[in-house]
Amino acid sequence: MDGMWAKWRGLLRRYALGLTPLAALVVVLLVGVLAVAVFPGIVEVRQRYNARATLMRGTEIVRALEAYHGDWEAYPLDLEALVPAHLSAIPRSALGSGDWDYGVFDGGRSFSLMNLHSSSTWHDAIYTYHSDDGEWMVLDTK
Repeated sequence: MDGMWAKWRGLLRRYALGLTPLAALVVVLLVGVLAVAVFPGIVEVRQRYNARATLMRGTEIVRALEAYHGDWEAYPLDLEALVPAHLSAIPRSALGSGDWDYGVFDGGRSFSLMNLHSSSTWHDAIYTYHSDDGEWMVLDTK
């Protein structure tokens, strides 16, 4: 039995990276430090992507709302009225809960659209669009 263990130990020494336990600990610590340094950057890139995706999807809804207004001379009472004539489905927000808050004002002459904020620990901006202003505004939730 001791001979077999010696054989395996010899193979491990020969093919393992040749690291002493202290060197292996240093390597593990360096990998951990790099992971801590890189992870926030990855999260930030993902948040920027989600913000852009939310604006693109929201703009798709706004265009469908404007097309609906061109057809009916009023904005719909809810977003589902856009399906299927103007949208195949209501695109989900990439931020927050994925849902949109939509409201119609002045007897269907104006509207507001915003992504619903989630209660997650990540920072999610709230993007809001008012038809009277014709542009997206960012409400910072920090």
